Amino acid sequence: MIDAWMVAPVAVVAVLAFGAIWRVQRSYVRKRGVRIENYLRQQKQEGRDDGRCSLAQLTAKLRMSERQVLDACSQNPAIMRLATTASYPGSVFADAPVFEYAPLRGRD
Repeated sequence: MIDAWMVAPVAVVAVLAFGAIWRVQRSYVRKRGVRIENYLRQQKQEGRDDGRCSLAQLTAKLRMSERQVLDACSQNPAIMRLATTASYPGSVFADAPVFEYAPLRGRD
């Protein structure tokens, strides 16, 4: 029969391990968001496309997967998410996501 005193330490270790893994994952997402923010800010300051980049451009330039870019951009309030419409006439559907640096108040 399993004693409650035997289960408690295992549960504590599991909760601590989960918390540590979660914190590491969040820090990676935050760092990626800062990389994207810095890249878009630089593009805007240089006057290139108003600081807008497509998902494909960001994945190529910053060497991240699409999933990593989308996760990082969704967590960063300084990155505005837009959508372009398809290039054929009469289209009302979004074609591709575009990201733009939008400085927060008190920054830049």
